[in-house]
Amino acid sequence: MLILDADDVKQAIDMPAAIAACRRALELATAGKADVPQRHFIDLKKKDELAVSFFMPGFIADLPALGLKFGALVSSNPARGLPTTPAVTALMDPATGALAALIESTWLTNVKTGASTGVATDLLARKDCATYVVLGAGSIAYHQVAGVLAVRPTISRILLWNRTRARAERLAAEVKATLAPTAEILVVEAPEAAVRVADIVTAATSAHTPVVQGAWVTPGTHVNLTGAHGADMREGDDALVAKAAVATVDLFSGAGVSGDVAGPIAARVRTRESFIDIGQIALGQHRGRRTRLDITWYKSVGMAALDLVIAKAVLDNARTKGIGREVAFSGV
Repeated sequence: MLILDADDVKQAIDMPAAIAACRRALELATAGKADVPQRHFIDLKKKDELAVSFFMPGFIADLPALGLKFGALVSSNPARGLPTTPAVTALMDPATGALAALIESTWLTNVKTGASTGVATDLLARKDCATYVVLGAGSIAYHQVAGVLAVRPTISRILLWNRTRARAERLAAEVKATLAPTAEILVVEAPEAAVRVADIVTAATSAHTPVVQGAWVTPGTHVNLTGAHGADMREGDDALVAKAAVATVDLFSGAGVSGDVAGPIAARVRTRESFIDIGQIALGQHRGRRTRLDITWYKSVGMAALDLVIAKAVLDNARTKGIGREVAFSGV
């Protein structure tokens, strides 16, 4: 069994490889080639804080990959100096059922989320986008920027907003130093003015009320909603999704329960059938953007197929490069 810690994982995959893995995962899921049951949650019943564990199993015969990502969301962890959502992926050998790897997946989950956004942006956004707006400066925000820049190197201006300005300023400094040294990077006081001039918008928040309003979004914009996964949470309003020429999700079986999808359906703003899996565009089953003036929309909540495919890519690369620590595990 191979054990890969966070440093090992960072050596084993970069953003372009993560984007390629996520595109393949989305295609496999859309094609019905991924057996991925709904994630299971267990409330950790901590008083006065959000604390829930999650378990995401799956099997993809085409890779092959069999495994389980598990972890927890504990809102008080940052005060302890710990990540809010620690996670681990266990991969098994599908031929024998033996445990093949344990992969630290906290950082990898953030990369996967950014890579999924990269896939959607590559498939839907205009090729000449210049201004990118990111709302939210939490743990996934840096990787959202990395994913979009990987597919749209035309970006020359990045506008950042967060409810706590200091966090947006820290993100701006990190992006400037490591991702976009020549870009203009600004921290803005409020979302509206930034969204009005954006070519691409990404919301990566835990908002319960929309942070992106349809009235602000101009023709030709692509919008990614990557946070706020709960049924009682929203990042975009009904007017936004109503304006979208194309409304996509990572996989409707999971994304359909999120407030950003279930809310507009309940309000009869869009029908269930009008939401398409992004994998349909990747596979050429749907055209996607038709004109420069189309507004396009993507909602991701994550799914086990993405975690499995990216973890398998990490494992394969680690073995090729001799990364990680092998330990005996007979199961006896």
